[in-house]
Amino acid sequence: MGMEGCFVKGSTKKLLGLTASVAALTYVLRSGRRKTPMETQVLEPREPLPFLLDEGDFANQMRTLALPYLEKRKETGYLPSGRARLYYERYQADNSRGRVVIVHGFTSGVHEFRELAYYFLKNGYSVDMMDHRGHGLSSREVEDLSKVTVSTFDVYVSDLKRFVETVVKPSLAPGEKLFILGHSMGGGITAMLLEQEQHLFDGAILVAPMVQLDFGKMPPQLAAMVVRLAHYAGAAQDYVSGYGAYDHVYDFQGSNYDSEPRYRYMYELLEAEPRYCTSGGTYAWLAAAMAASERIRKEAGRCVTPALLFQAEKDRMVSARAHCEFAAEAADVTIITVPGAKHNLPFASNRVLSPFLGRILEFFQSLGESADISGKNCGFS
Repeated sequence: MGMEGCFVKGSTKKLLGLTASVAALTYVLRSGRRKTPMETQVLEPREPLPFLLDEGDFANQMRTLALPYLEKRKETGYLPSGRARLYYERYQADNSRGRVVIVHGFTSGVHEFRELAYYFLKNGYSVDMMDHRGHGLSSREVEDLSKVTVSTFDVYVSDLKRFVETVVKPSLAPGEKLFILGHSMGGGITAMLLEQEQHLFDGAILVAPMVQLDFGKMPPQLAAMVVRLAHYAGAAQDYVSGYGAYDHVYDFQGSNYDSEPRYRYMYELLEAEPRYCTSGGTYAWLAAAMAASERIRKEAGRCVTPALLFQAEKDRMVSARAHCEFAAEAADVTIITVPGAKHNLPFASNRVLSPFLGRILEFFQSLGESADISGKNCGFS
C-alpha cells in the first residue's frame, strides 16, 4: 500500500474514533425521559412461585438442587453446520407436555440458561438449547475467545433452523407442543426464523429482543456511518469502540442484572471457563446486526406465530420503539412491559422472575388449550 493509502486509512481511523466518542457522549448525556410504550400490558406483581430458587442462597441451591436435577435428564452433543460444530444441551422433562427451544443472546450461552431450564422442567416442559457459533463451546471464527464476529445473521438463523429440524423435532411426541424463547440477540434471531418458517412453532417468547439496538440519541444513520467507516478503514474485524477482551472485572452496578447473587454466580462461571468469556463484537458483527434489524421490521408481517414480547422498563440495549413497530405489523404479538427490570430479564431478581415465569407458563398452557390470547396495542408518550 502506498503512502496515500496509509494516510487515508489512518485518517479514517481517527474519524472513526471521533465519531465513536461522540456516540458515547450522547449515550451518557441522554435524558431519563426515554420514550416508552403505552397501552401495552404491564406485568403485575404476584406471590413468589414455589419452585424458584432462594435468591439469598442462590449459588448453593444451583449446585445442590438445580444442577443435579438437570444432570439426570441431560443429553449433550455437537451439531455439524457447515464448517462449524455447535454445542447443544437437551433436557427431558418427566411426562413432557411440550418442548421449549431457548435461544441465547449476544456474548451469552447455554451455561446462563440452566436455571431457566430447571424451572421449565419442573413444570413439565422439556428444554433444548445450543451455543451460537462464536459463543460458549461451539466453533469460533477467530482465535480471540472474547471476540464475536459474523458476516450475516442468516448464519445464526440457518444454524438454529438446522438444530430444530434435525435434533429437536424428531424427538417430539405426538401432540407435544413446540415453543421457542429468544433473549436479546437470540430474540432477534428467533424473530427472523419466525418470519421465514411461519408454522414451525406453536408459540414464541421474545425477551427484550434485538429488533433494533438502542443507540440512545445517536441517529441510526450516524451509527451506520460509523460501521461503514470501520469497513473502509480495514477495521471490520476490530472490536467495536468501547469493547475489548474480557477483563475479569466484577461490575454488578454497571451490568444488565438486577440480581447480584445471579450476577456473582455467572461471573464465577466465566472465571472458571475461558470459552464463556465472550465480551464484545466486531464492526462486522455490528453491521450484520443492523442489517438483520432492518429485515426483522420490514418482514414483520410474515410473523404469524402467537408470541409474547417482554420489554424491560430499564432496558438500555434494545429499542422499545422498534418492538412496537414489529408488533404492529406481526399477526399476534402481545407486548408486556416489566416495571423496574433491566435487559437481562431471564436472570432477574425473584420479584421479577415470579410474574415473568408465571405469565410464560400461562401462555404455554393457553396455547395448549387453544385459547385466544391475541392482542397488541402500542403507542408512545
